[in-house]
Amino acid sequence: MNETTFALGSWKIDVPEGWTFQISPDRAILKPSPQQEATISLMRFDEDITFDDFKKLSDIHLRAARKLVPDGFVDPETPMEDRGAFWMFFFGGDKSEGRMFFGCQSARRKELIFVLFEGVGVDVQAHVNDCQKLWDSLKRN
Repeated sequence: MNETTFALGSWKIDVPEGWTFQISPDRAILKPSPQQEATISLMRFDEDITFDDFKKLSDIHLRAARKLVPDGFVDPETPMEDRGAFWMFFFGGDKSEGRMFFGCQSARRKELIFVLFEGVGVDVQAHVNDCQKLWDSLKRN
């Protein structure tokens, strides 16, 4: 069993076995392989984030993501509220780079976390499996 656990804001991250990682006070980078990388970014605000604020931040992130995939797509789910937090999931890919990615943005109180898991030249099923390991490693305290 892996014993590497760290906190990022109100989140606890259990690094999946065999993955490498780097952490700073507001960001973590986890890698299951040289072709895949998860970036987890934390933003803190002075006031609680409202659902309208969250939707605006989601739109900003999605617009920025779309600019980074000139030969691809970004497909978001509708932002939602669940168990006292706001959530927005998305996925996408860029054919010219052979890149695929899954992402999630979540906010609760004064904190927003943004997770992006991307892979280049990786088998789709392997990427999905590693993405599931990443989601399973994230727990909100």
